[in-house]
Amino acid sequence: MEIDVFPFGIHSSTIAEAPPLIQIQTPPIDLPLKNPAYEAWAEENKMTTPAPPQYLSATTRNPIKKYCIWFKCPLAEQFEYGKNWNKDKYAGTQDHRSFVRKNAMWLIMNKKVSGDEGAILVDKAYEAIRVAENEDRNKPIINPAYEAWAEENKEFKENTALLMSQNAELKATQKRPRVKKVEASSGDEDVEADLVVGDGKYTQKKIEFNTKMNSINDKDGLIYQTGLKRTQNTNEQLEKTKINCLISNLSVVGTKKDILLHLKGGPAKNLTNTFFKYTNDKCDYCGIQKNKTIQLDRAHCNIDSCDRSSLLEKSINTHFIDESTPIKIKDILITYLKYHIDIPLFILCKKCHREYDKGK
Repeated sequence: MEIDVFPFGIHSSTIAEAPPLIQIQTPPIDLPLKNPAYEAWAEENKMTTPAPPQYLSATTRNPIKKYCIWFKCPLAEQFEYGKNWNKDKYAGTQDHRSFVRKNAMWLIMNKKVSGDEGAILVDKAYEAIRVAENEDRNKPIINPAYEAWAEENKEFKENTALLMSQNAELKATQKRPRVKKVEASSGDEDVEADLVVGDGKYTQKKIEFNTKMNSINDKDGLIYQTGLKRTQNTNEQLEKTKINCLISNLSVVGTKKDILLHLKGGPAKNLTNTFFKYTNDKCDYCGIQKNKTIQLDRAHCNIDSCDRSSLLEKSINTHFIDESTPIKIKDILITYLKYHIDIPLFILCKKCHREYDKGK
C-alpha cells in the first residue's frame, strides 16, 4: 500500500490559485525577489497539522518514521560475526546496508577476504536486502493516524503540481545573466564586468573585489607570523599526544578517493580542531571577540595547496600501496599533521573565514 507524502505545507479545501513565486526583473539580476502576493497566499493556505509518522513498528506497533524490515546479514552469517550472527534483525533498510559495509570492512582488515571479494559480497548483500523488502513479513504497516491525515490533506498533490508547474513556467521566462570572470588586481578597486543576456550586453560597474583578506598571506605580517607559531611545535605535541585516532591501530582500505572522502569531512576536521589549540578569543583579522553567537574557526592557508583536503591527499599518497592493502589511519593523520609545519593556521570568525576562502 503506497501513500504519497506531499512536501509542501500548503492546504485549503477551497484553495485559490497561487500567485507567481518569483518576480521577473530587468537585467542585471542580483537575486530573485519573492513576490509578496505569493507569500501572503502561502501564509493563508499553510497547513497547521504536521504529518504523523507513516509506519508502525512490527515489534512494538509504535509509530516510526522509517520503513523497517527483518533481515539477516549474509556476511555476518557466513563468517559468524557478532553475538547474534544467526538471527534476524529488525531495522531500517539503510541501517542494514551500513551493517553490511561494516562487516565487509572488518573481513578485509582481518584478511579473510580481499578488497575485490569484499566488494562482491557487499553487492550480493544489497541484492538480498532488496529481495527481503518484498517478503510478506516485511510488508509496511501503515500508521492509521497517518492514513487519516493523508485523507484529510489529499488536495496536497494537486496543489503541489500547480505550484511546480507555475515555477517551471517562471524559470523558463527568467534567465539569470552570466557574469564573465574578472581577475581582481591588487588593492581595493572597482572592476567592470560584462553581463551577457541573450544577444545584448550590459555593463555592471563598480563590482568590488575585496582583496583585503589576502593581506593575511603577507609572510612578514603579524597575522601570518602568529599563524606559524600555532604549528611550529607539531612534532613535540605528537610525541606527547593521547588523542585516540593518533594512537589507535584501526586501519582503512579502499581507493585513494574513498579514503580521502572518509577522512576529510570528519576525522581530519575534528583532529585539526583538537590538536591545534588556541588561546586567543578574537578573530586574527577583524578582531571580533568570541561569544555565544560568534564562533571562531581554524582556517588553513589558502595558497600553495595548503588547505586541509590537499594536505590530507598528500598524506594518503605517502602511505597508499593498493586498494586491498590496509593503511593505519593514525599513520595518515600523523603525516597530515606534520605537513602543517611551516604553514600558518589562522583563527578567523566565520564571516572572515568565508571571505578568505573565496580568495583561493
